[in-house]
Amino acid sequence: MIDCDDCDDGDASLTGADADGDGYIDCDDCDDSTSLRSPGVPEVCDGIDNDCDLSVDEGYDADGDGVTTCAGDCDDSDASLTGADADGDGVIDCSDCDDSDASLTGADADGDGVIDCNDCDDTNAAVTGVDVDGDGAIDCNDCDDSDASLNLDDADGDGVSTCEGDCDDADPAVFGVDADGDGVLDCDDCDDTDASVTGVDADGDGFVDCDDCDDTDPAVYPGAEEECNGVDDNCDGTIDEGFDADGDGVTTCEGDCDDADPSLLGADNDGDGVIDCDDCDDTDPSVTGADADGDGVIDCDDCDDTDPNYQGEDGDGDGYRDCVDCDDCDPARNLDDADGDGYSTCDGDCDDDDPSIHPYAMEQCADDGDDIDGIDQDCNGVDNTTTQEDGAEVVPECIASGPGTERYTGGACRCSSTESSSGGWAALAFVGLVAGFARRRREDEE
Repeated sequence: MIDCDDCDDGDASLTGADADGDGYIDCDDCDDSTSLRSPGVPEVCDGIDNDCDLSVDEGYDADGDGVTTCAGDCDDSDASLTGADADGDGVIDCSDCDDSDASLTGADADGDGVIDCNDCDDTNAAVTGVDVDGDGAIDCNDCDDSDASLNLDDADGDGVSTCEGDCDDADPAVFGVDADGDGVLDCDDCDDTDASVTGVDADGDGFVDCDDCDDTDPAVYPGAEEECNGVDDNCDGTIDEGFDADGDGVTTCEGDCDDADPSLLGADNDGDGVIDCDDCDDTDPSVTGADADGDGVIDCDDCDDTDPNYQGEDGDGDGYRDCVDCDDCDPARNLDDADGDGYSTCDGDCDDDDPSIHPYAMEQCADDGDDIDGIDQDCNGVDNTTTQEDGAEVVPECIASGPGTERYTGGACRCSSTESSSGGWAALAFVGLVAGFARRRREDEE
């Protein structure tokens, strides 16, 4: 065909003819073999460019996912759904609740009304993947979905969940075990390292055994009033505090007879049967604070508690009590030995300032030879006779040989032993009795 009649003389397939009789020559008709395709024909979803606008099935891919409804897009309002079966489980994505998981298809295998995508176990109609008790764990993961305190969470990270027995999932130190084997779990046991305590209040005093120092006695508990009974009533670790005011280590209920004096404990240190509070001297078993002779003076103060005549007084003020003083009415007669001659005035020393004068001293001759020198050296009341301890009397016979030259046998003066007169014996007996009595009293005093 000449180019004047050919609509596109560069394309041999186009001649300007209208082969399908649809009113459009082949240059304008995208398919001149059928009247169903030509400009102005309504586009239908058939995978063909019906209106010859170079677009196929325009208007049939509203979600722009590249898949038209006639190409299988099961939901043309959702670009994520194309009618494909991505997981190959035989269910297209519009019907598959999870087209990335071939195990889930949106079915309800256990007939519990919940599809498998939402059902945590679609083989068990008892669980549906819901959280009935609102504890954050669905029933598949909850050992008891009716109890919010039980779930498979391990909130405290101790490796044990409440479903596995953790009785306190907020405390990693306890997890529902019985470490001490006393039959009580650690959550309820106040000390799970000690089988002797379990957290019970056996005596009903309001304190469990971990806090109660004696859970068998309802009178013993923290805060109880301490009594003096040898028991730690208030569980403060101290027994009978407040009942040892003097700090001597002995309480009043233990026998402290004077809690104001630490030296008195209620003891009997000398073993005389009288405790220290009642004993005037608890270091000496011979005295107890008694008044055996009934003279009104106790034995600690009475120098002779067997004789009411002696009360331990010093009547004459000479420093010696009546029990030892040979004459407690005369201060000149006492047990002193002022001159150191071995005799006191109680022993019969008639001159305690002169050591040459005392009982049994030898009578001396006078300087002029006279056998009487005017001094009673032996204190027997006779100047020229010496009474010896054996009872013999010695009478010196003196011959003057000058002042200071008197001598006895073997010298200018000679002494001879003679029998004493009856008067001399009487004097001797008196002095001996006085001396003996005084010595006995002095020994008793010492």
